[in-house]
Amino acid sequence: MFFYRNSRGTSISGNIVKMSKEIDHDFTNKIVCPYCREEVSDSWELDGECGEFDCERCENTYKWERIVTIQYSTRKILWD
Repeated sequence: MFFYRNSRGTSISGNIVKMSKEIDHDFTNKIVCPYCREEVSDSWELDGECGEFDCERCENTYKWERIVTIQYSTRKILWD
C-alpha cells in the first residue's frame, strides 16, 4: 500500500504495482498520462499545439505537445 499527495494536494492511496518498463507516453496516437497511463480518447479535440491537462483518473497535471507530421503519396499516370 502507498500514500502520496498529487500536484493538487489531494491524498491518494493504492497498491504498489511493479512495472517492468516506464510508461509509454512519447509519440503515441493519443495523449497518455505519464503518471498513470490513462489515455485521453478525444486528444484530437484539444486546441493548440501544446498545453497542460488534468488527468481525470489520478488528478495529476501534466504537459502535452501535439506533433504533426505530413506525408505524401504519388502514383504513376497510366496513359491509354
